Amino acid sequence: MSSSFSIFHFTHIDNINNIVKSGIIANSFIDTNNYRNVGDLDIKEKRKRMYLTIRDIIYLILSLFILHHYLLCFILNTEVIKLIKKI
Repeated sequence: MSSSFSIFHFTHIDNINNIVKSGIIANSFIDTNNYRNVGDLDIKEKRKRMYLTIRDIIYLILSLFILHHYLLCFILNTEVIKLIKKI
């Protein structure tokens, strides 16, 4: 059994060189002189003004914990299956 995970990100073709050099970084840290925006500016402005509540933070922490647990179980199960196949 093989596992693969994908992360998708859309950007302007002119941004590829900077992404390869620096990785994908938050908009607030981007040098806007070397960046071509392709996102919806209204949506980006709304996201800048969003605030997280304690409930949101707890939900995010629990979600990450559950994801971590799931991935750990998946990796352990994959290794067990590999060992069984070798025997």
